[in-house]
Amino acid sequence: MQITFFSFFISVIWSSVLVIITFLCRKKHFFIKQFGIVSLLLLYLFCGVRMVVPFEFSFTKVLAFKGIFSDIYKNIGLRKIEPFNISILTILFAIWLIISAVLITRFVYQYLLDIW
Repeated sequence: MQITFFSFFISVIWSSVLVIITFLCRKKHFFIKQFGIVSLLLLYLFCGVRMVVPFEFSFTKVLAFKGIFSDIYKNIGLRKIEPFNISILTILFAIWLIISAVLITRFVYQYLLDIW
């Protein structure tokens, strides 16, 4: 098993789809009555696990994309900035990580202020 950009990307996409499905099911009372709260909690659990564990398994087959997606990936993922020898994708990932950490910290801080 290995973690790649594609496994992380697909993990985020599937988790987003599951979060949307969970949100739509949460609003429908017949879903909760029919399937129970346990199925809704299992959807939440699967979303969390999939986002935390973005692995590619050995039996996974990678599909080749031709067109705009491959061109975008070549430009931001493979092209290196010369003096630093890092890709634009690495810089974008670092920015995303920093912004996420700041927003989570801000949320926790506001939550703790509301509790106290």
